[in-house]
Amino acid sequence: METLNNIIWLASYPKSGNTWFRSFLTALKSEHEAFNINELKTDGIFSGKEQLENVLDIEADFLQQSEIEQFQRVAWNYTAAQSKTKKFVKIHDAFTCIDDAQSTTLIPEEATYKAVYFVRHPYDVVPSLANHNGKDIESTVAFFNDPDAAFINVKKKKSFAANQFYQHLGTWNGHVKSWLKRPSFPVHFMRYEDMKMSPFETFKKAIEFMELDYSDAQINEALEMTKFENLRKQEEEKGFLEKSTKTKFFFNKGEMNYGKSLLTEKQIESIKQVNEEMMKHFGYWQ
Repeated sequence: METLNNIIWLASYPKSGNTWFRSFLTALKSEHEAFNINELKTDGIFSGKEQLENVLDIEADFLQQSEIEQFQRVAWNYTAAQSKTKKFVKIHDAFTCIDDAQSTTLIPEEATYKAVYFVRHPYDVVPSLANHNGKDIESTVAFFNDPDAAFINVKKKKSFAANQFYQHLGTWNGHVKSWLKRPSFPVHFMRYEDMKMSPFETFKKAIEFMELDYSDAQINEALEMTKFENLRKQEEEKGFLEKSTKTKFFFNKGEMNYGKSLLTEKQIESIKQVNEEMMKHFGYWQ
């Protein structure tokens, strides 16, 4: 069966604008219909347990991590082969290889068309991630700087919890760099700060990169529907299915340049020491 390269990965280190952009895409696709944050019209998440089990008709409960990684590749290759239209798939995994020879990527490049990567200032990511996980700033800085950091890092041989598999993150620097340097397919980077300060221009560039056919009026309408205050209002009224049980709100602040005031000088220096290369690359050093 021929694999079509029609997956567009919506990639990011957590709390960097991924959900905002998926909401925006949903609003675009809604075509004047009421936009609902609990009915996002994208195509799941790479780490989704249910997606793998449904596609391959297997139970993942007793699989080892190495087996899951191989099956994830098979499942997403099959998904791409079965679809004649673009698939927009969220992913938080760093761009890594799954074999000792470093020749087989976790993400199936043969099924991939392009990727959009959302990047945000580390000083703002840390408090947002702390809120999301119900953790304090100090432990979140340690997680942020840990090369072995992962979501769904479950012990006792299991590689998943609830409905998602293990997702290797590593340091923020390593995560961003992995998507910048390693993929063979085109990757478009969107800074959260540009999304906030120049939304129309920034989102339009992403639409053009993905080769989607939407007018300026449609882009502006979708941006209006997905302003932070509108997303937050919907969450307050309806709840949000993707919200962690460890926090009160998923859409917490949606601000930029606020995190530094919540960090100590020692925490700031720790972040800078570990993440200098990519902070400088994306203009976050000062």
